[in-house]
Parts: sequence; structure tokens; C-alpha cells
Amino acid sequence: MKKFVNLYGMLPESLVNGVGLRRVFFAQGCKHNCKGCFSPESHDMNSGKVFDVDDLVKDVLENPMLKGVTFSGGDPFFQSESFAYMAYELKKSVKRFYLKIK
Repeated sequence: MKKFVNLYGMLPESLVNGVGLRRVFFAQGCKHNCKGCFSPESHDMNSGKVFDVDDLVKDVLENPMLKGVTFSGGDPFFQSESFAYMAYELKKSVKRFYLKIK
């Protein structure tokens, strides 16, 4: 069964969002309304861009320089099934990866 994820944005390579060079996925959607949120544009649950998770996994695996991925937000837990699937697929494929949920 295909899995899809709705993203606010993505950083293909980042050194400041976890250990080593990482791909960062910013989830679209959040209901917390935290004071001082740095990305309130990511809160709308009906905005963003939908991606096929398997395509994202494949793209990450094609970059041997990456040491991990970071799931940020919005709030990834509003799409927990899709992000959990992505984490599982990446971790089983690459033992060098560090997973960080921010």
C-alpha cells in the first residue's frame, strides 16, 4: 500500500538539524499554536505538498553523504503513520543513519 506525506518543506542537506549531514523533512500541519513558533506557516492542515514516501526514501538513499534524517514541523506526529513508515524503511536500508525527531 502506498504511503504519502504532506510536507511544508525539505532541506536536502543540513548540518544544523542533528548529527552529521542530514535530510530534513518539515511536516505540514500543527494544532499546538506554540508561542514563538518559528514556522507558523506550517500549521495549516490543508496546505503543503504531498509526496510519495517511497520516492522520498529512494532519494535519500541515493545520497551516500547523508548520515541521517530529521523530522521537524509543523508536527510530524499528526502524520505519524507516514513518518514512522519512512523511518522504518530508511533504518532497515542504512545502518549509518541517525533518526532525529525535532
